[in-house]
Amino acid sequence: MNLALSLLAAAERRPDAEALPGISYAELRERAARLAGGLGLEPGERLATVLDNSVETALLYWAAQWCGAVFVPLSWRASQDDLDYCIEDCGARVVLREDSVLPDGPEHRGALDLDEHAPSGRRASPAPIARTTRPGSYKRSSTATASATARSA
Repeated sequence: MNLALSLLAAAERRPDAEALPGISYAELRERAARLAGGLGLEPGERLATVLDNSVETALLYWAAQWCGAVFVPLSWRASQDDLDYCIEDCGARVVLREDSVLPDGPEHRGALDLDEHAPSGRRASPAPIARTTRPGSYKRSSTATASATARSA
């Protein structure tokens, strides 16, 4: 499931419900979209964060989902050498730390058409819908039928 779609659905279904402490789903969707715009990341690019568990961390997580980026949370307890290694290894294009100002930009349109099963950054293509004549019915391939016939003989 594309998590940006789940945020959009929650914001539409219950806009006034609390998503995070003091933040409704409608506000979360709007803030995530603005943060995503400020991050300037493309689908599949990495956003590394070195933060504690906070509302800001959750906002950045949803911003990454909104723009199709990969969220890479790193422990603020890690040594600088370990952090440098992880940041380099994951290929983070943006790294945010405790002292970073959260980027606020124009609202990102959202990567709502990304296919999470495709390689990073690819847009979903309309998938053919498999239809059956009745629930639970399926068609065996000729190989499977031949194999079952050979076993029963």
